[in-house]
Amino acid sequence: MTYCSPCDIITATGDNVAVQSRNRKHSPTHFIRKAVSCRGRESRRRFVSPFLTGFGINISAHRVSGITRCICALFVFDITVKYVCSNKVKLTYHTHGLIGGSTGTVTVKVTYKPNSYTTWSDNYQLNIVPFKEGTYFMENKELDSKFMQIDDSVSSSTNGAILELWGIDAENHQKWTFDYVSGEYYKIVSVESGKVLTAPSAVNDSITQANYTGASTQLWKITTAADGIYRLSPKSNPSYYMSAGTGVLLENGRNVELRTSQSDGKDEWYLYLNGTEAMLMGIYANFHDHTTALAKIMSNLLTCGYESFNFIATDYISRSDLQNSMEASEIYVSRSHGNVDDNGTYIILAKNNTSWIHSNDIYNFSTNTPVIDLSDCDLALFVACHTGANGDINLPNAAVKAGAKAAVGFKESIGCNSANKWTERFFHYYEQGKTVDEAADAADNESGLDSYIAFSQ
Repeated sequence: MTYCSPCDIITATGDNVAVQSRNRKHSPTHFIRKAVSCRGRESRRRFVSPFLTGFGINISAHRVSGITRCICALFVFDITVKYVCSNKVKLTYHTHGLIGGSTGTVTVKVTYKPNSYTTWSDNYQLNIVPFKEGTYFMENKELDSKFMQIDDSVSSSTNGAILELWGIDAENHQKWTFDYVSGEYYKIVSVESGKVLTAPSAVNDSITQANYTGASTQLWKITTAADGIYRLSPKSNPSYYMSAGTGVLLENGRNVELRTSQSDGKDEWYLYLNGTEAMLMGIYANFHDHTTALAKIMSNLLTCGYESFNFIATDYISRSDLQNSMEASEIYVSRSHGNVDDNGTYIILAKNNTSWIHSNDIYNFSTNTPVIDLSDCDLALFVACHTGANGDINLPNAAVKAGAKAAVGFKESIGCNSANKWTERFFHYYEQGKTVDEAADAADNESGLDSYIAFSQ
């Protein structure tokens, strides 16, 4: 267990407990108080986040340290916060957090240690939301790396447009906002069109988008199939599920339909929250696939505890936009072209080679000063040719000098297919708890590469 101490209690009355910490990594004062929801981490970065309306615990700190996997237990700055649940409130552990099946009264107990252990408590009535609202990418479990989107052969604003499965491009037609309605049900809204997913009246027919009316065909129940994997059924036909239709396994354009329960995973979905924690960037290039491997590692990163994804698949991104996105991320992976010059290494940020980011755009080796702040970044991977060349004045070392805990690049030219396989196998082993070097060595062995270089704090 990791504790950050010493600390002092400033107040401990009513709804709030304010804690003073002398740990320099955190802001001076941290509050445990009434909020909409709460979020914490354990040392292995798996989220433990009750999605509760009416009460939560909000810690106003830059980063939370030392959280257990035990249900309803949070340890931070020598403070123990416990939810003591009534029989009505049933909370179970899940990759995305703690979820509940009913409402009830919870007693919040805070044990803190100014000089000796003291306990403060209060009671709250909770309403439990089954699933976290937000905007998600939806990947079919059976059709690896195929994401749900509006049919691209019609206008995205068309009422009655069907839904299809395609490789990821991370555009708005592949983003879906889950809005809680009531009970167990949500409406699922296209970010592109503003229309909602609508179930057909007959099984094996296509799911479509339409204007929201509140009809039972537009209300969806979300149930857990496994950690990070869900099934979705409409209120109008609760024994049927959103599913991939028939077709060739790896081809784009397969319809999304309402079907009976499937035994092969076609009715199961990975739901990836759109956010900033994991930044995955693929730059389009002729005759190169720089996006599929990034899509394949999303489930690995979800298991590692990265809850939200900033997926960028593009033929152009500016240096400044990339710098801002890197600063906001906790893990960064890029697939692009790379090269080396006398002053360091760089990756190409545009299909037409008009944009790039150089190691000196991350850390100035001449003045020994960071250009951007990567102190929140656990790992940065620059999967491209020559990103780890040129001794120590390269992209991965620049990332570590700018605050990242670890970073990886490649000293030589690497083939696209081998680089994609290396990326997938690295995160396969990283998810299992291997260190960066252990995962990289294993990925080398399976991809045929022997060129990576790793730096760490």
